[in-house]
Amino acid sequence: MKQNNKNSSQFFIILLITLFCVLLSFLLVWPLWKFATVASSIYTILCLILIASGCLYLIIRKIKKTPLKKNIKFILFFLIIIAGLSFSIYFLIFGKRFIALVVLFIAMGLLISLNLFLNKIFK
Repeated sequence: MKQNNKNSSQFFIILLITLFCVLLSFLLVWPLWKFATVASSIYTILCLILIASGCLYLIIRKIKKTPLKKNIKFILFFLIIIAGLSFSIYFLIFGKRFIALVVLFIAMGLLISLNLFLNKIFK
């Protein structure tokens, strides 16, 4: 009889935990769902702001921990990659595929030459 009592008490504990999780998830998700359906543009903007803030925080934290040489290299690489991709997408939108491909090759060449140049400087 004690084993049956123990099994039933474990079952009720699992049932209570499951109900608690369902209730808690409903209380967290339902307002977000309601906000997303009622004001979707504001919800999208707020989500993008939160994601950008988190990324910015992680980048700033990483920059504070790394030495200046690596930060300069990262920033220059990042700018070249963003510029190359932006111009390539711009030319692709207007149907100039060959120019977009040339821009990508120029960006890769700049990255390689910058890497060699910075390795010589920062020895």
